[in-house]
Amino acid sequence: MKYPYLTVLNSDPNGKHFRRPVVDVEIFGSNRTINTFALLDSGADNCLFHLEYAKEIGIDLDKCKKFGVPVRHHFPFTGLFRCGECESMITAQWCTNRFGTKYRYYRCTKKNGKYGQEYLREDRLVLQLKEHLQKISLPDEWTDWMTKQTDEWEKDEKSSSGTLLVQLKEYERETEQKLSELVNLYPDGDIPKENYLAKKNELLKEKVSLNEKLKSARAERKNWVEPLREWILDIKKATQLTSSDNFFEIKDYFKKIGTNPVLREKSVSISFCPPTEFACARKAGEDFSHPLLTIARERATIFSSNFPECVSIVPS
Repeated sequence: MKYPYLTVLNSDPNGKHFRRPVVDVEIFGSNRTINTFALLDSGADNCLFHLEYAKEIGIDLDKCKKFGVPVRHHFPFTGLFRCGECESMITAQWCTNRFGTKYRYYRCTKKNGKYGQEYLREDRLVLQLKEHLQKISLPDEWTDWMTKQTDEWEKDEKSSSGTLLVQLKEYERETEQKLSELVNLYPDGDIPKENYLAKKNELLKEKVSLNEKLKSARAERKNWVEPLREWILDIKKATQLTSSDNFFEIKDYFKKIGTNPVLREKSVSISFCPPTEFACARKAGEDFSHPLLTIARERATIFSSNFPECVSIVPS
């Protein structure tokens, strides 16, 4: 289908002009009819025309439905909790009390049909979350010493793994040299074919094994030091967030380090990974029972000379 084209001038004097297909249209209303043209756009969802045309043809703009930007509610903790009764997600809404003050409340979405929980106001939810932050936060002198000790462990790990890598590379070089010598001996007839093939297969297997050991040694350098460092930084972050009003940052933090966040009977329940639970127990002076306790106790003895209160109550 052919249409006439309209030349549209470019705002850049050095740029090229545009040509767009147009079609004749008739806009009519209670006052008059206007004949004009419209640009064709196959991807347009709505047909728009200038405001002055609406006034000319007699459209009462005050009575027209107005379309604005959708209002986005500011609910920082939605998507974090599940209902402890029916396991539906927790949503939020605005409420106004009898004095005209607006509050944000969190409640169950009731998607599973069961609901007997009361609403929880956001300020009270934040108080509970900050109580959890205080439980898992550690004194700065502890985390600073732990960071320093981790740096020393990393140096020791790099030194030991570096020595291992050097040894493996030397073994790899020797294996390559043996293969080269073996290949040179065979054409001269100095070694029987059966012996040649057997020795070659043996050296090739050894070479593959050394390559795997090299990959493993390089990977093990970051297997435990980096996760430990990241965990210490997360614990330091908890201390900072106890005095923060950035609710979205608090939500992201609990999504990262918490598990199974639940809201039930206006009470927040969140679990943490074993190292964090261990730190909470040591700080509160409580016993800690977990399958990883033996490993944790072995690691904790390293801290005994500097922080005896951390390990003096480790259960035997």
